[in-house]
Amino acid sequence: MRTVLCILAYAHGFQHQPAHRPRATQRSAAAATALPEILDLLAPYGSPALNVPTDVATKVDDAVRRLERDAPPAPLSALDGRWRVEYATAPSPSNGALGPVRGAAFQVVDSAARSYVNELTLFDALTVAVRASFEPRADDELRVTFEAIEVAAFGTRLFSKPFPPGVERTWCLTYTDAATRVVRAGVDGGRSVARDVGLLERDAGEAKDAYLFVLRRAD
Repeated sequence: MRTVLCILAYAHGFQHQPAHRPRATQRSAAAATALPEILDLLAPYGSPALNVPTDVATKVDDAVRRLERDAPPAPLSALDGRWRVEYATAPSPSNGALGPVRGAAFQVVDSAARSYVNELTLFDALTVAVRASFEPRADDELRVTFEAIEVAAFGTRLFSKPFPPGVERTWCLTYTDAATRVVRAGVDGGRSVARDVGLLERDAGEAKDAYLFVLRRAD
């Protein structure tokens, strides 16, 4: 039963800087040193990185903040395409795992359609997909509305279920280049299925930059 609740709560993730803008398609000088450091820190913990010790997570966050600090803006179209989740501080399954089971987590963005899909595949067989739409809310923030969750096995859809009204998140787009994205995200006043069913504390993930995601281009 808990696994089912985790699947239905998959949208809890995809979610510190004010007035965020989508960040650069060209790497800054900070990216030349900070980005390799981030990837090196995460490498021992797999893809996506799981069970990252607190001291390592702190170093990752420090390096990410250096990356974010001087990042110039990027167009919304820079988000387009297929991205692999390499690291997330959000709870399962938004971190690329279902409980202790590591999966392959991807995000596919279509900026023209203002839509995206989060995909989590387990054992190369079971895929959980969350479909969502988004609208720019500030210069570098998106307000995301989760629309439906789908579960498929070996490419055959098993079921599709709409989300209840109000399941929304804020994305803070703090860094984007041709190969890497950094997103800070949170509930930010929206409804959380994971909190509704008691999987998380009532205030978990509330800040709009509560969770950190590092994604790498997969297409």
